[in-house]
Amino acid sequence: MEIRHFIGFEPAWLLALLVIFVQFGGAVLVIWGGRWAWLGAGALGVFTALATLLAHSWWTKTGIDRFHDFNTFWEHVGLIGGLMLAAVLSARDRQ
Repeated sequence: MEIRHFIGFEPAWLLALLVIFVQFGGAVLVIWGGRWAWLGAGALGVFTALATLLAHSWWTKTGIDRFHDFNTFWEHVGLIGGLMLAAVLSARDRQ
């Protein structure tokens, strides 16, 4: 499992279930909208930030691996920004 590879977490299946729950649950909350959309967007943003730091540490790599992880890291930073914006705007709409 990738989880075991990146952080060595055991039991890896437990963290895998948590990842599925956050990704699926967060996406459902964002798509559904309503008063909990901010929570879904926020959870997805935090998850993406943690996963990006763990899985794409370009500063520790060299060569083509560094190039690939550098691009993927900054792509995910843009995604996190979009999720933050979605969280802020959906929470603001409820006030």
